[in-house]
Amino acid sequence: MATDSIHAGMTGGDTSGLGEQDTVDVRHLGFVALAWRRFRKHKLALVAAVLLIMLTGSAILAPWVSPYDPNHGDFSAFNSAPTSAHPMGTDFTGRDILSRVLYGGRISLLIGFSSMLTAIVFGTMLGAVAGYFGGWVDNLIMRLTDVVLSFPLYLLLFVLSAFIAGQSGGKNVLMIVLIIMAVSWTYIARLLRGEFLSLKEREFVQAARAVGTGSAGIITRHLLPNAIAPIVVNATLLVGNSIILESVLSFFGFGVQPPTSSWGSMLADGLPNQATAPWGTIYPGMMILLTVLSVNLLGDGLRDALDPFSTKK
Repeated sequence: MATDSIHAGMTGGDTSGLGEQDTVDVRHLGFVALAWRRFRKHKLALVAAVLLIMLTGSAILAPWVSPYDPNHGDFSAFNSAPTSAHPMGTDFTGRDILSRVLYGGRISLLIGFSSMLTAIVFGTMLGAVAGYFGGWVDNLIMRLTDVVLSFPLYLLLFVLSAFIAGQSGGKNVLMIVLIIMAVSWTYIARLLRGEFLSLKEREFVQAARAVGTGSAGIITRHLLPNAIAPIVVNATLLVGNSIILESVLSFFGFGVQPPTSSWGSMLADGLPNQATAPWGTIYPGMMILLTVLSVNLLGDGLRDALDPFSTKK
């Protein structure tokens, strides 16, 4: 049986000399407190969380911290190298790259988080229904999932993106979110279906059913709370995946349309001048790398922290 206590400053199995204040009984910790105790020991995940907060905060505050209008070109500074006036240089039309990186982060992160939320909601609904009811409902939903997964991912993205050609502004962003959601919900649906297939046979579900709790009550009050850990972990991973998908779409001209900037579209704009002005691709590429790396490391930390069978106290 695993030890019930964590002893601060202990070496080996010697607990002599420890006061009552040095011992924490993990049996008395709630789920959130125990998860936080595990998470804060994951140093990389903590650093990733701080970095993600900084990236998100800079994107939100872009209108106030951006030194220039992201669409205003300085005609005397085409492809200018980084200077004190333009810390990240300028692009081929003289636009300040720092300003475009900040504003581009607003679009890339908005699409990433929005796609994640819609995919989680849609996938959770289908996965919960399939796992709980089973039978023909399960077969129908899983065959739909198999059909979506059978298509090559990027080919499906480009075909769907053809329907939004010529659109710009908020409508364009909304359509990109829905397109990424359409190819991302399958993973969470399959995961949640597996969780529900296991959980619905547990004693607490049988007890709830015995006292007359309906299917909706069992799903929302008993099954979903016990499946929240894998949902949260996969939500963080979906953010990174959605940002990469948006960047690919924008890079090939199927995503965010000019003059709106995103990190992916900035990569496409800077590619023709990469040999002479590499800063046009280095900085948006770094933002994509740091963001995706941060959410993946955060997901690893949450997976360890929320694992109910973890032995790390």
